[in-house]
Amino acid sequence: MRFNTIFPPIGRRIVSLNARQIKCLTGNVQTILVAFKDITERKKVEEAIGISELRYRRLFESAEDGILIIDANTGMIKDVNPFMLSCWDIT
Repeated sequence: MRFNTIFPPIGRRIVSLNARQIKCLTGNVQTILVAFKDITERKKVEEAIGISELRYRRLFESAEDGILIIDANTGMIKDVNPFMLSCWDIT
């Protein structure tokens, strides 16, 4: 479970909450282990990567230059932008 909350000393944080029941071998004691993990920075990085990928895709798709991306290891075409396809008259 994730939640977004404000902690007064440190500000807004995104926190992951996990809980697990721990079984005791002796007795009837019920124990639950609760773990909180601050994932704020990870979420910020994921968001920044998403924005960067969107910008790249927009530039790639709208460029009026032919762009061809080839896998260096296999020599296979990985991606072609629409302008390149129009130059080849492929639709």
